[in-house]
Amino acid sequence: MACNWPPAFAFRAGATSHHPVRHGRQIRSDFPYSFGRAHRADREQLGNSKRMLHHQRYDLLRSAQNCGDSTYELRFRHVRTREIRPVLAELRKISVQKLLSSSKIETLGHLYVAEIRALMRSLYNSCVDRKAPTPLEMRKSFGDLNLKVMVRVVAGNIIGSEDEGSGRLMRNGWLDWLGGISRPFRKTGKDIDSLLQGWLEQHKKHRTTSDRDESFMAEMMRVADEIAGKFPEYDADTITKATCQTMMLGGSDTTTVTLTWALCLLLNNQDTLRRAQEELDKHIGKERLVKESDIENLPYIQAIIKETLRIQPSAPLLPPRESVNDCTVAGYYIPAGTRLMVNIWKLHRDPQVWDDPLEFRPERFLAKHKEVDVQGKNFELLPFGGGRRICPGISFGLRFMELTLASFLHGFEIEKFQMRRSIGQALLVRPI
Repeated sequence: MACNWPPAFAFRAGATSHHPVRHGRQIRSDFPYSFGRAHRADREQLGNSKRMLHHQRYDLLRSAQNCGDSTYELRFRHVRTREIRPVLAELRKISVQKLLSSSKIETLGHLYVAEIRALMRSLYNSCVDRKAPTPLEMRKSFGDLNLKVMVRVVAGNIIGSEDEGSGRLMRNGWLDWLGGISRPFRKTGKDIDSLLQGWLEQHKKHRTTSDRDESFMAEMMRVADEIAGKFPEYDADTITKATCQTMMLGGSDTTTVTLTWALCLLLNNQDTLRRAQEELDKHIGKERLVKESDIENLPYIQAIIKETLRIQPSAPLLPPRESVNDCTVAGYYIPAGTRLMVNIWKLHRDPQVWDDPLEFRPERFLAKHKEVDVQGKNFELLPFGGGRRICPGISFGLRFMELTLASFLHGFEIEKFQMRRSIGQALLVRPI
C-alpha cells in the first residue's frame, strides 16, 4: 500500500508490493501498519521476534466496559492488557482446558447436534405447512442457532426454556453492542449482566446435586475461587460471569458470518453445490441424518469451509499487536510501541500463493493445497490467527460449521431469493 492512501483503502489493498509501508528500512511507529505478506517473512526471524510482540487489546474481562453499574464496569474499567496479563493467561488456559479441548468438545457434541437438528426440523415443518419453498434469512437463522448452542454450552441444563436463555439474549439485541450506541449499549449490558447473574445463582443452588454439571459456567465456578485467591482484586463471581460472557460474544458472530458466506458462494457456484450434494448422497444417503462422525468422510464439505474462510474471512484484519521492544523482522526495524496488523484478507488473495485467488474453488484444498490447514501453521491461511494468541475456539468452530453446512445441504434444496450483502443471504429452501 502507499503512504498517501487513506487508511481504509490502504488496509484493504495492503502490501501489494513486496514490503509493508515503510520509511526507509524503518517502520514508523505512529501508524498502525498492515502486513499483507506475512508468509514471506523468514520464519526463524518471526520466531525470534514473536516474544517482542504482544496482543494490544483491552482486557477480555472488561468486554462490558460501558454496561452501566455492572460488575464488569466496576471491576475492569480502564484496565490494560499488560497490567493483568497473568490473570488473562490463567483464564485462557482454563477456557482451553475446560471448554475447548478435544476431549471436552467430544462430550459437548450432543448439544450442538441437538440444536442443529431442531433447526432442520423447524425448517422442514415450515416447508410442509406452506406446501411451497420457504423464504429464509440465513444470517438470522444461523445467528439464532449459534447463539442457542453457545448458551447451552456455557449455561448447561439450567436453561429450561427459550425465555430463560438465548431467546432473551436475542430480544435484548446481543450483537447491537457492537454498534457503539451508548444508551442502548448500557441498557443491554445491564440486562445481560442480570441474566448471567441469574444463571450463576441457579448453578450455585445446584452445586450439591449428584449429577455433574458439564457446562462452562459450572467449570468456571469450580476454579474461580482459586483464581480470585491468586488475584484478590477480582472477585470469583465477576471472573465467572465475565469469562462466560466473553466466550459467548467471541463465538456468536464469526461462525454465523462464515456459514452465511458459504451458502452465498455455493449459490453462485452451482457446480460446487452439486458436487457437495453428490458427496453427501454417496456417504450419507437419504435414509438417515448427518452425524458428527460422518464429517471425516466428507472432505469436500471440509474444503468448502476452508475455502470460505480463505476468500471471505470473518475478520479481514487480525487483532492488532504492539511491539514491546525494538526488533527486526524480515529486514525491517520495528521500534517499540509500533502497532502492527496482519491483513489476512490480502494474504488469502495473494496470486503468488493461490491460483485464481478470487475464484471460489474448494477443490484446491484437495490437491495442491491439501496440506494447508487453518490451525495457524501455514502463514498463507490464517483465518483464526496464529501463535499463542490464536483463536482458542478453532476446533469447536470448525466442527460446528462443518456439521451445520452438511446437515443443511443434505436436507434441503436451496435457491436464490434475494441478495442483500449488508443484511444477509435470503434463500428459498425446500426439503429434499
